[in-house]
Amino acid sequence: MTLDKVLGHLTKTENGKRIVNSIYAPEFLTESSGKLAELEESDITTIEGLEAYSTLTGDDPSKYSQEKTEFRKKARLSGGQSDLSGYVNKHFNEIVDELDETTQTRLGFQYCPKNEAEGSHKPYNATTSIVRGHKETIRKIKETPVEYTENEIRNESQEMKHYITRFTQEFLDIDKREAERNALLTISHYGAGRFLRVTKQHFDTQARGLENKQKEIGKAMDTKIETAEKKTGRILSVAEITSLVSNERKDLEKAFTEYSDYQSLQPFTQNTMGLAIQAIKKQAT
Repeated sequence: MTLDKVLGHLTKTENGKRIVNSIYAPEFLTESSGKLAELEESDITTIEGLEAYSTLTGDDPSKYSQEKTEFRKKARLSGGQSDLSGYVNKHFNEIVDELDETTQTRLGFQYCPKNEAEGSHKPYNATTSIVRGHKETIRKIKETPVEYTENEIRNESQEMKHYITRFTQEFLDIDKREAERNALLTISHYGAGRFLRVTKQHFDTQARGLENKQKEIGKAMDTKIETAEKKTGRILSVAEITSLVSNERKDLEKAFTEYSDYQSLQPFTQNTMGLAIQAIKKQAT
């Protein structure tokens, strides 16, 4: 089956718009990702590679120049990855169900948000708060072990302090394991699959929030600059622009902090998809 036919399972065109297929099937996910990987790895500068590319895409290489063939490969790869991304976003809940609970829990631990979720998510926010606390403990153990140990044994007797410091690394390893175990149990108690689904919603909201804020601030900056240039009758210097929109740039910095979880959206989604594909292939064997 050619790449185009495989990708046709993900989306279709209706009235000039790309519509994501509402039907979820595990094979659509594995086949399309596999074919896209083949396309990306295809080497059209060799005879063997060009034959493989032709078989994969259905293109007749005798009809196109090398530059045009490279363009067609790039366009197919970019468009196919976009279609796959849209399919994954639409069917994220089903994709999560492909994972076992242990994998779900580990993913939740790895991508626990830094910010609270908006809306009626009190149990979720309470869960992420606890997990963040345990992850902070792990961070301190890794990055500042001496300070962490001193703080933890502060209220111990002199004898116990002496005994613990003789086995500091073992002491730290126990605390690290317990912190991680408690974090995983907290996610499991909330519901690992549910945790991943709400996390995806939160990351989406953060990404949209940042995008809207950037547009809002960008428009305000453009308006300020345009008004000033009309008033002065000349193009402003970079020093003048920097001074003029300094407050807006500060607001932009605040927005990146407020919506910082947007950075996790793509790796979280890609990692979830990758693990799901592994699980689907394993079940098929």
